[in-house]
Amino acid sequence: MMEKLFTFHRISLEVIALRTARIALIILLTMLAQRFIKMAVRRLLKLRVGGGQDLTIHTHKRAETLAQIVQSTSWIVLVVIAGMLVAEQVGISLGPLLAGAGIVGLAVGFGAQTLVKDVITGFFILLENQFGLGDLIEIDGAVGVVEEMNLRTTTLRDLQGRAHIIPNGTIQKVTLMSRGWSRAVIDIAVGYQEDLDRVMAIMQEEAQKLAENWPDRLIDKPQTLGVEKLGENALTVRLIAKTAPGEQEEVSRELRRRLAVRFSRERIEMASPQTIWLERQHRTFGKEDSES
Repeated sequence: MMEKLFTFHRISLEVIALRTARIALIILLTMLAQRFIKMAVRRLLKLRVGGGQDLTIHTHKRAETLAQIVQSTSWIVLVVIAGMLVAEQVGISLGPLLAGAGIVGLAVGFGAQTLVKDVITGFFILLENQFGLGDLIEIDGAVGVVEEMNLRTTTLRDLQGRAHIIPNGTIQKVTLMSRGWSRAVIDIAVGYQEDLDRVMAIMQEEAQKLAENWPDRLIDKPQTLGVEKLGENALTVRLIAKTAPGEQEEVSRELRRRLAVRFSRERIEMASPQTIWLERQHRTFGKEDSES
């Protein structure tokens, strides 16, 4: 009797050890498979990046986005398969479990239409290469750099550091500001008493100097278009400059700074609503004082 009991315990321990070894092997193979997929995707990423500078940047962004999606999706698939294999080793029957999961999945599917819409929209965004990681875009008033992207959501990081998580299914219109080239638009308001030709010549000269100093950011000759608007107390002169993708804000800030310094040196007065209001108040008070 004792011998049979000892034999039974020995067989049980052998079965437990065998199943434990199988479970450990499944986990190990899952991790190795994920690592292999990650290495393969990275290798394909390097092969995909090539050509000129603009093509390299654009292709690299798209490849990074696809690599992130493939890695996350493959990890989910591997975990599900590994979980099923481990459950089989533990002794859980997969037949009834799969049947029950199918019924539950059907019920959940009716309530997960928004999720399905997000995934389908995200798939077509990637397939059509509408935008990718690192692109500067605007979605529903939120402007930022695409920091993270998957089949369900897109995460934008704005200038204040805030992260905007947007479900792909809610995206109706995307404004892409970092594809191919961008444009800096500078509007300067000056008083009517200023020499317009002199103002335009100074704006063109400063813009040309900036283009010579920043040849990697300004990719074409800036143009002073002329008078854009005739206001009540000031006129607006517009200047445009074609820039590298995403560089329009930096170029605009630097060009405004240079124009402010140059106008101050040349004694050209730049008009502003606050200055105009103060001038009006001064004239009104002066008129009342003279009448009294």
